[in-house]
Amino acid sequence: MACRSVAGDRSPFAVRIDLVGGRVEVIGQLGRRTAHLVQDAVSALLQTDGAAWVLDVAGLTGCDRAGVRVIGGAYRWALRHGRRLALVGARPSLQAELARLRLDGHLLAAGDGAPSTADRRSA
Repeated sequence: MACRSVAGDRSPFAVRIDLVGGRVEVIGQLGRRTAHLVQDAVSALLQTDGAAWVLDVAGLTGCDRAGVRVIGGAYRWALRHGRRLALVGARPSLQAELARLRLDGHLLAAGDGAPSTADRRSA
């Protein structure tokens, strides 16, 4: 997996929630110890009327399997509740992992550095 956590990493981690804008910003190492915080933030968005959510991961310093799972879970949760979720600021390693799981076309915003579905088909 290209998106890995450093064992024993204790780097700072933060989640910022904009309930009005439907935006969650994640900063630091997203992994087993921090994934529940992103899950809580997405849960808070469910209490709003917003139809579209943004998960901003530009500030991520790393992401392990648990982090990728919580991103996929947030996407599924949004769909189950009639919402849309876009991931912005994903680094190439996270983009590759999402592509491996076939979530890239669903989560990555156009122009976020990931090739569009049409671009991948023509290649």
